[in-house]
Amino acid sequence: MKSFRTLLLSFLFLPLLTQAQEINFYEGDFETASAKAVRENKAVMVFLYSTTCGYCKYSQEVIFKRDTAYTILNAQFICLKIELKSKEGRKLRNENQPEATPCYLFFDSKGKLLLMMDSFLTAKELATQANKALKKKKRGF
Repeated sequence: MKSFRTLLLSFLFLPLLTQAQEINFYEGDFETASAKAVRENKAVMVFLYSTTCGYCKYSQEVIFKRDTAYTILNAQFICLKIELKSKEGRKLRNENQPEATPCYLFFDSKGKLLLMMDSFLTAKELATQANKALKKKKRGF
């Protein structure tokens, strides 16, 4: 009976232990994300995407769930997903002129662009670019 109870409890708590880890995207706009970044001493990463972009979908379904990517991004950045055709997406596109999606925009907490990558990135490449942006942030670039 005791082993049955242990087995039952294991099945009840298993979903909590196996929840997928991924990049935590902030639910808000760029302005409030920047304010949160100031409070938390973080930078801001914007994932600018198109709903018709296959690489954008793959990034969201696979790359953002790899620990190589989410570990540094969740620890050091307030992350946003912004659709290219939205009002805010059009504003960011006009200000930064990306040539393709997916596009990763790394900002300091004051809204100054540190780095832009407008191409598909593997999880390792995304982590490398995030580290480059953090180095620029530290130098006050």
